[in-house]
Amino acid sequence: MPGPTAHVDYHGHASEAMMRPRFRPGLFWAVNYLVDYAVVLVLAVVWGTVIIRLTPAQRSFDPRDPTGSISWKNQPDIVSNQALFQISIYVPLVTYLIYQAGLYALVRTRVVVHPCEYVRASMQPLLLGSDEDEDGRLGVGGNDRIEQLGEPSSAVDGAIHARIHRFAQSPAMYALLESHVYLLAFMASFWFNVCITDLLKVFAGRLRPDFLDRCQWSDLHHACTGDPRVIMEGRRSWPSGHSSIAFSTLGFLALFLAAKGGLLRPPVTPAPHATPATHIADARWTPLTPWVKGRVWPFVVAVAPLLVAGYIAISRTVQHIHHPTDVISGSLLGFTIATLAFRNYFTWDGTPRSPLVHLDDDGSDYTRLHDADHA
Repeated sequence: MPGPTAHVDYHGHASEAMMRPRFRPGLFWAVNYLVDYAVVLVLAVVWGTVIIRLTPAQRSFDPRDPTGSISWKNQPDIVSNQALFQISIYVPLVTYLIYQAGLYALVRTRVVVHPCEYVRASMQPLLLGSDEDEDGRLGVGGNDRIEQLGEPSSAVDGAIHARIHRFAQSPAMYALLESHVYLLAFMASFWFNVCITDLLKVFAGRLRPDFLDRCQWSDLHHACTGDPRVIMEGRRSWPSGHSSIAFSTLGFLALFLAAKGGLLRPPVTPAPHATPATHIADARWTPLTPWVKGRVWPFVVAVAPLLVAGYIAISRTVQHIHHPTDVISGSLLGFTIATLAFRNYFTWDGTPRSPLVHLDDDGSDYTRLHDADHA
């Protein structure tokens, strides 16, 4: 049986020498996500110094364009690059701040229960050392999927208790943790998408529908005579950058809002021998559920960012800046990356996947304890 200095690993097993009472919450921000921040920073630097300077593939073309696929007139952007970045970055960040402010106001007026209450309710049996089933396993309502942790007094002693008390029982600290994870996941989605999209543009070198207008073909010189920068940009059609950026950021926001609205989480099946903590966790699996009874509002809120992203994507075909397949590919790429980034940092119910504590994806009421102290 593990001693008082044992720790619980990523699979819930107790391991020696990992759990130390010297846990310092301040190290969490500097140590545990250091690699994540480093990767995102490297992606941003590589994109700004290398990828953006690459020359796209030089596809040959027929200046007579018998198919009419690259003979459209070049038009001003409906959604400019500047507007794209403002919408894609400011809207998700401002919307998240509005969510936190609204949740704080509702919690203060006792209209809803803060998400940390859900975490704390699920952690209650572990903290109190209660609800141990016949097999010696711990969990809310005797859930038999909890890994063997040993005696509660030793498994949750020291650092783990400090983490739960610090982050799960404090709405302010929980909001800080969730905001930190949201920002990191959002940046990862954005920069991974930008780098992949621009690399694909370089490899493909597909001509835009308005390429000949950009080219200004001269029969005398048998070459393009337009602005070299405009011509080079005309060879970056697939996939659509506007579409991929819009769906990687606004799609990420849509997933977050859908998770918070309870649209993504599987149905909860109450445990056979439920405790009061189980009822709290099951009944309040999304903080706004007790307040708004309908199921239409979370759907509308979650779909709204996708409508904006769809408008940005479609505008690229209306102006004949992209082929329809460019827009479809870019949209799928962006939303796929957004989904992977969201799932890497959040569960389907919107709980942060932190190294501290999170709930299981399938909606069950058991909790995993993660290693949060690598220092």
